Amino acid sequence: MRWILLFALFVLIWTPLVRAAERSDGEVSLIVRGQVESARVVEDSGSASASIQVDVQLEIKNDGRRAVLILERDIRLSGVAVAGGDRDFSRDGVLAADYVDTARDRSSEWLKLRSELNAADPPVALLKVLQPGEAVFLKGSATLDVPLDANRYTSSRKKATLLELMNHSRLWILVRCDMWPSNLEENPEGTRFGLELRRRWWNRGVLWLEPLTSEPMMLNLNDAQVERKVER
Repeated sequence: MRWILLFALFVLIWTPLVRAAERSDGEVSLIVRGQVESARVVEDSGSASASIQVDVQLEIKNDGRRAVLILERDIRLSGVAVAGGDRDFSRDGVLAADYVDTARDRSSEWLKLRSELNAADPPVALLKVLQPGEAVFLKGSATLDVPLDANRYTSSRKKATLLELMNHSRLWILVRCDMWPSNLEENPEGTRFGLELRRRWWNRGVLWLEPLTSEPMMLNLNDAQVERKVER
């Protein structure tokens, strides 16, 4: 049930997340642009669904007037949505979307990182400082699960089938970037620790905590590599 609620919320808030923490005066703003580098479709004869695996290259740019601090570690791509047009990412315009919640991890790695971040000044070895106009580039992958046969697909998530998506001459995708790992928080549903660090370091830059959604990127599934697995 929790997963279904998260998915529904994810679809509803794609567009507002693009500038989730931007101030109305534009003082603090990050934008995410990118392009699809490759796509692969994996079909399994023993399954009612196929997976679309998309590799993207992203640019995260400070579009505001203040320095922004982001964690110097891999940024997790937690979600992907597909639509028929670059202006169709509304609740009714999304053809398919997936969101994967972060698994709770209280291992020593996260406890150590939390301890190292809990400093009076931003630890330069752990953070990237983006001055106004500066950008950081990254590569990542996102996977979308879609039905092969709508009649056999038992998920409560309503999605276009693979054939329906392939029939589009071109599609558009958005990816969601998790900028602040929930495993750094005592309560994974909140950002209390992150907000304390933001307040503490405010004069050095704004610690970015909110998830970001990329601008639409073109996806042509007709150019995708197709892999078909046969059940033995």
